[in-house]
Amino acid sequence: MVLLNEIRKLKLHDHPHAFCFLLRSMFEISAKAFCKNQGKSAGLKVTDSKTGMERKLVDVLRDVAKHLEQTDPAMKKTLHGAMAELGTPTGFLSVTSMNQLVHNTTFVISDQHIARLFANVFPLLEAMNA
Repeated sequence: MVLLNEIRKLKLHDHPHAFCFLLRSMFEISAKAFCKNQGKSAGLKVTDSKTGMERKLVDVLRDVAKHLEQTDPAMKKTLHGAMAELGTPTGFLSVTSMNQLVHNTTFVISDQHIARLFANVFPLLEAMNA
């Protein structure tokens, strides 16, 4: 809830990178909480059982989306846009792009890209927190 309040206060035009950083954080925290709450019975896991290392966020999100689609077939159409954007490495709001905020000092994103694509990724975030 704290991150949601923070992101609502941001002026997207002035702080597009901060928006993406918070959005990325919200996806990671939500995915971990969703997996924990669904338990092992749903087959959702954040760590690799062989290595004990955390799995890539995009892979966890794919598993969560598949689980949500199996639970409610109507979600398939809703979540397709979210996973298409989050899973495409070159997408402006992809997990890869949002990771660049932390690891690449020359990464730039504009508020127009965020505003246009946010509607695609939000349904997954909303479904994980329902």
